[in-house]
Amino acid sequence: MIGALRQRLTIEAGNPGDDGHGGQSDPWASPLVVATVWGRIAPLRGKERLHGGQLDARHSHRITLRYRSDVTTAQRIRYGTRIFNIRAVSDRDERGRWLELLCEEGAPT
Repeated sequence: MIGALRQRLTIEAGNPGDDGHGGQSDPWASPLVVATVWGRIAPLRGKERLHGGQLDARHSHRITLRYRSDVTTAQRIRYGTRIFNIRAVSDRDERGRWLELLCEEGAPT
């Protein structure tokens, strides 16, 4: 399995800041880097939907990496220019060896 982890991935967390008007700025404008890890991205399926009169394309992926206890659904994965929003996190074999992330590719939601 370790040989299948060929993509260099960055785990990012949102970084909300004060917008100067009593609100918060976009937390993903300058995200914090949590870690850079080796992983495997496997596409699952794609879907398109009409949202606000515009076509919105989303793709589901399974990302596998070595187990980490600090990965949550509030974070995202970056692979080059691609962004993967983490929708579910699971310890694949319940032994603390592999982490499986179900992700949706696209802009943060």
